[in-house]
Amino acid sequence: MSSSVFYPPNIHRFGDDVIGKVIQRVNPPSYIRPALDSRSECIVSSLKFTSETLPCPESFRSTSTATTPDVPKRTCRNAVQLSTTALSTDRKDDLSSKKSPTLDTTSLSKKRRATISTKKDRTVDIELIRSRRRANMQRYRNKLRKHAVTVEENVEHLREEIKELELEHHTTLAGIKKHTSWSIAAEYFRLFRYGLRGDFAPSKPLESMGYASSSGSTAQRGFLCANMAADVVGPTGCGVQNLIDDLRKLTLCLPTLETRVVRLKTGPRKSITAVTRVEVTMTANTIRLAFPHLVQNEKWSPFALMLLDQQFVMDGSVHLEWDSDSSRVALLQSKSDLLTPMLKVFGNLDIVTCIFENAFITPECTLARRDT
Repeated sequence: MSSSVFYPPNIHRFGDDVIGKVIQRVNPPSYIRPALDSRSECIVSSLKFTSETLPCPESFRSTSTATTPDVPKRTCRNAVQLSTTALSTDRKDDLSSKKSPTLDTTSLSKKRRATISTKKDRTVDIELIRSRRRANMQRYRNKLRKHAVTVEENVEHLREEIKELELEHHTTLAGIKKHTSWSIAAEYFRLFRYGLRGDFAPSKPLESMGYASSSGSTAQRGFLCANMAADVVGPTGCGVQNLIDDLRKLTLCLPTLETRVVRLKTGPRKSITAVTRVEVTMTANTIRLAFPHLVQNEKWSPFALMLLDQQFVMDGSVHLEWDSDSSRVALLQSKSDLLTPMLKVFGNLDIVTCIFENAFITPECTLARRDT
């Protein structure tokens, strides 16, 4: 056979001019191209220059067309191999430089010293802040102690001033010779709004208590002695001392008594009648002293239990008669409607009558008269 792989039948069409100008161009892979350094680029460019400029030898032209691509292929592969070798060498150098960095012991020691100094500074700052807080707290506590001592001293000073003013008021009030019925009435309701207040024990039985002349406050006794006639008519008798005893007994039976003036009106011969509103709470002591027959040997009757803790609001009146000759009060009597709230609680007049039968107070909220 005259034809083969290396000598095709149309070999006469491929002349030397055509074959000699064929150049195989092989581009390196995409991952190698960016990594080529200047040395590899120079090698590749030199190889391309030699392959383009050098003429093909006669032996290459006469053999076959298939052998022509071998030379540039080998040349380019060698160039690529050289470039990859150079790249691998550079990468090894870079990796070695990265894997084994030179440690600067001086810089590390400086960093450690800086860290230690920073920690020490923080510790010092914390201790300083704590000491300042302790000092502030101590100053605050001292300030509170001084304030408490100052308040106690001021309270004691005010108490002394109150005693002096009470004594001065009592002296001034007792020394006044001329009064009007209106001023006497106003002062009476101011002083006796809560009854006659004195040093007595409400737990004692009412009948067994003595009536000392010192009962009631000094201002109240001074007012009665200075403005009441010697034979003043009270709820149960005549005389200033009898009036004091009556007021004292009534306050003892009703310790929660409170009298408020609604209005004042004048009557004949300069008399004054005050319309009042009286409030009272039925406490355990009130029931024992005002209604002793409802509690016997600490046994409470059902009526006593019904009365316990009841709050009564009553309409009342106080009548004062004025003596123009002596400029004193000749008559002082008061009463309140205790019957109406009692009927609201029990709802039966017979039961209310039985309750007031042996009581120390009357349905008019006055002291009951007892034969001695």
